[in-house]
Amino acid sequence: ELSTENELLHASMKDMNELVVSAEESITKLRDENASLRDATEHFEREIQKIQSQKESEVSNERAANDCLRDEIEHISSERDESYGTCKILQAEIEVLRTSVQESKDRLESLMGGDDQASRASTSEQDRLVELKRTNDRLTKDLEQKNEALQAVQSALSKFKKEQTTVRETIVALRQENTRLKEQQPSPGAPPPPP
Repeated sequence: ELSTENELLHASMKDMNELVVSAEESITKLRDENASLRDATEHFEREIQKIQSQKESEVSNERAANDCLRDEIEHISSERDESYGTCKILQAEIEVLRTSVQESKDRLESLMGGDDQASRASTSEQDRLVELKRTNDRLTKDLEQKNEALQAVQSALSKFKKEQTTVRETIVALRQENTRLKEQQPSPGAPPPPP
């Protein structure tokens, strides 16, 4: 009877030892899994920080690009306003030149009132007539130059308008991209995605 109990006790001890070994193996396995989960969590946290850093950098770059475009628009607007002012001045000068040319033509016609009168004109009148012709030619040439300058200014204004439209379209596209980036940016404190 004592030997039977002894055998049972040995069997129980053997079972208990096997349970202890099994428990230790389970504990080791759980520790390994916890370490693996911790590593995965740290990895995802680093990835999230990296993504947030990239997004912040992109947003910062977009802001800088927007500021640059805003400065460019202001510069173009300023140049356009100056061109409008120059255009108005040129138009006024052209009008003065046209008036001067017309007055010169009128004087020339009155001086050349007829062949008889022209043949009787004194030398000083003929000199005056030559001077008027020169003045008329000079005024006509000035008028042509002013017209060319006006056309150049109007062409520049047209180019500025096209550039301004392109800049505005770029700003709209950048604002849409900024909005999209902000919507995609994960909020701080959000749980990391599952591994």
